[in-house]
Amino acid sequence: MEPRDRERLTLNYDLLIARVNVDHVILYLNRIVFSEIECDRIHSAKTYEDRMKKLLELLQKKGPHAYQHFRHALLDRYSDVVKKLDETSSRILRLNSTPDDAKGANAELLAVRGSLIRNLEINSILEYLVVEDVFSEEDCHRVRAGLRQEDKARLLLDTVAASEDPDAYQKFKMAVMVCQPKLASVFENNLHSEDW
Repeated sequence: MEPRDRERLTLNYDLLIARVNVDHVILYLNRIVFSEIECDRIHSAKTYEDRMKKLLELLQKKGPHAYQHFRHALLDRYSDVVKKLDETSSRILRLNSTPDDAKGANAELLAVRGSLIRNLEINSILEYLVVEDVFSEEDCHRVRAGLRQEDKARLLLDTVAASEDPDAYQKFKMAVMVCQPKLASVFENNLHSEDW
């Protein structure tokens, strides 16, 4: 699955768990995305919620077209959920745009994004951002739902960039300086860069 599609699912994880019934989508996904054995594994979970969690876990390990098939399977009964996934897609595209297209703090965040994704220690940064009232527990849950460390870092950065708190980026920078002082140098290096 494409990283962008994985992010869409992770950012809407709670919504998908709460709203989507596996039985409504599994018939379409059977043999197109999932094998019979995988469908049996999904159905073997005890609760509807656990079945959806299993489906999302397996879906994220599938090929590049898995998300589109899943989206299509949702269209009939869950058009509002599809709309939310599509809105998330637009937000991810804006956040992943080039620094020249962004303004202010988001431009700086985008300029150092790659270094942060590779090196960010998620747990200590999350704790700091919760204490500073930048992240809610729900935000933390979304970030921790990423499969790999890089996915979690991407989700964390996207949440900071999308925050309505005008000081979110400055608080995030402070979190990096306090929790990972060696990594904080990426911000200093960026200040001297002429690329943006």
